[in-house]
Amino acid sequence: MRHDYRHADRNCAHGALVSGMMRKDEFDCSVKRGELTLPVKAMDPETITRRTYDRIAIEYSRHTLSSRVRLAIRPSLLQFGRLMRPGGRVLIVGAGDGRDGFSLRACGIQPLYLDYSHAMNMIIARKDPNALIVTADMRMLPFTAGSFDGAWASMCLYHLRQSSLRMCLADIHRVLLPGGLFYFNVRPGRGQRMMLHPWSFPHGGPRLYTRYSPHQVISLLSGFELIRIQEFDRNLGRHLIQVWLRRPTAHGAAH
Repeated sequence: MRHDYRHADRNCAHGALVSGMMRKDEFDCSVKRGELTLPVKAMDPETITRRTYDRIAIEYSRHTLSSRVRLAIRPSLLQFGRLMRPGGRVLIVGAGDGRDGFSLRACGIQPLYLDYSHAMNMIIARKDPNALIVTADMRMLPFTAGSFDGAWASMCLYHLRQSSLRMCLADIHRVLLPGGLFYFNVRPGRGQRMMLHPWSFPHGGPRLYTRYSPHQVISLLSGFELIRIQEFDRNLGRHLIQVWLRRPTAHGAAH
């Protein structure tokens, strides 16, 4: 079933998501102030990272507003927008302060913003009172299968452990329609660690960072059609590995 959230008003939009897209058998949830909030789990590295972003959301948003890396990703963002059909529904995974979703909306796309950090989502809500926002863990997406035409996940999936990333990618595959486009990026290298003073905002607090080789990335893409994996970009250098995928159609071949 294709779910249409275009006509929901601010007071009932996320209630509509709960009834139309939420897997109720898997979650106990509550709806408050127009957001879907899932139960807080034990303090795993991802939850520690989320709590850090809850503390630093406003400062972090201001500090990274003119980030060189974020500006270098913009050509990929605009290319994603051109490849999506007009009016297509896109899940913005790890939406942060919403800047990528706002750019895609300007391309005529319908974004749904998902972030684990309530404070980040409040920034989006202040910037756009009509935005559709879900506060949820990206490892367990609260949507039924085939809910989106595309998914965009930039500068967020490296905050997951490798086992968690595998879960997240499988769930994104599930919520995409056949033929759905998916872009994400991760940091190159090896290993994972909780960093107390990350380069992007050194005084912000502990955040988990996981690095990958291209081979490791490819090993996690079960079920997807790999369009392109890009290790070098003239604007980004080798700062990120960019990955373009598609959920195969019924007649397409999966990776």
